[in-house]
Amino acid sequence: MIVLVELANMLTTIYYPYDNKTFMRGLIVLGLEFIFIGIGFIIYGVLTMRTLKKHFSSFYMENFTYLIGATLCLSVPLMIRGILNLLNGVWPAFHQTAMDYL
Repeated sequence: MIVLVELANMLTTIYYPYDNKTFMRGLIVLGLEFIFIGIGFIIYGVLTMRTLKKHFSSFYMENFTYLIGATLCLSVPLMIRGILNLLNGVWPAFHQTAMDYL
């Protein structure tokens, strides 16, 4: 699914100029998709840790920090990217400022 999102992101960037409303709508949709994927990683990570704690408590206690780190490192960057895409799509001044500095 992430590959499809990235493919849609590349195609949107190639075919639509930055001032086009269709491109801005695409950014909003991609932003929401990235946020939902990030939330999905958090939910899956928490459920996995809960199952590990219940059935493999010694493994869970030994690797607790790694499990938390993996969950956060998978979900937080996706949600940040989603928030930035949403800001770019909804707030034209933010998009223009981002394009000026990139």
